[in-house]
Amino acid sequence: MLARLPRHRPCRGDRRAGGPAPAWWPDAGGDAADDDHVSAVAGALELFARLQPDPAAIVDDMRAAGLQADLSYESFPLTFTREKWLSMVRDRYMSLLSSFDDTQIEAGVAEIRQAHPGDQVEFADTFAFVLGTAA
Repeated sequence: MLARLPRHRPCRGDRRAGGPAPAWWPDAGGDAADDDHVSAVAGALELFARLQPDPAAIVDDMRAAGLQADLSYESFPLTFTREKWLSMVRDRYMSLLSSFDDTQIEAGVAEIRQAHPGDQVEFADTFAFVLGTAA
């Protein structure tokens, strides 16, 4: 059994686990819960963290079920023009972005524009691979 679990990790600090965060999460600072209006950018990381299974917990469960289980990570560099990335966010390329309305998405786009003033957005998309085999 091989499970591929996405772990979107570009160049900025991930507030959840100390690693890089998704490119749609600029380092805006502050707590999103303190804002009157939470944008898609502010809410996306929290939602992603809540929905994302912990690969180490999956390995533990597989081992508890009698399998030999291994966990590894692979990163793949991605580069998009900023406008392409913004278009993808607007189109809700990740299913979790469907949880946000147009106003929240546009607030997130504005945050991305401010956090990424250049023409390109570059990041490493990191995946966790869990391999389970009969012991």
